[in-house]
Amino acid sequence: MKTYWIKLPPRTRALGVFLATFVLAMLGLSITGDNTWEWDALFGIYIGGLATYFLARWGTFATRVALILPGQELTTYEKFRKNPGRRRRGPAEPAEFIDPDEANEELLPDDRVIGVFHNEEAAAYPLAALGVRSFK
Repeated sequence: MKTYWIKLPPRTRALGVFLATFVLAMLGLSITGDNTWEWDALFGIYIGGLATYFLARWGTFATRVALILPGQELTTYEKFRKNPGRRRRGPAEPAEFIDPDEANEELLPDDRVIGVFHNEEAAAYPLAALGVRSFK
C-alpha cells in the first residue's frame, strides 16, 4: 500500500488527503445533531485545507525518485527537491582531495556519497560537502 501511495502523482495524493480529512470532519460534526450543514461543510473544507497545507509544507506530497542503493535489495523512495528559483552560489571553498585511508577516518559509515568513475579514476564526493554554499 505504501508503495502504491508513493507512486501516485502528488496532486492526487493531496486530493485524497483533503477528501479523507473533509469526510472525517463531516462525520465528527454530524454527531452534534445540529441542522447547520452549511457551516459544517465550510468548517470541513477549512479542516481539510489546513491538514493538506501542513502536510504539503512538510513534503508529504513531494515527487519521489526511486533509488536502489548498493548492497540493498529494497527500493527506497527519496523526495525530489527542485531549486526554488533563486540563483545558486558557488561552493564555500575549493574542494580538498584526500586519500582513501584518510576518508575512512573523516567519513562515518552511514554518510552518503556520490561516486564518479571516469578515465580509469574513481572519486567519491560526500553529499554534505556538495550542499555547502557561501553567503558572501
